[in-house]
Amino acid sequence: YVMCECISKYYAATGRKVGFKPAGGISSSMDALCYYSIVSTLLGKEWLDRKLFRFGVSRVANSLLSAVEQKTVSFF
Repeated sequence: YVMCECISKYYAATGRKVGFKPAGGISSSMDALCYYSIVSTLLGKEWLDRKLFRFGVSRVANSLLSAVEQKTVSFF
């Protein structure tokens, strides 16, 4: 949240968009949704672009695949 506030202030001061890549602790779809909501709310929908918002997906991907397959998946 704090980093997105800083990005917003930086953009207001410079007109330059910088990306946001949260690191660590993103292991569930709920974590990903929380970050998505923060970025959307503080920075706007235009930041929900793969060039400006991304995160490592290996743990999230395994979690989602495990939910779909209804068994533990360790693909990534």
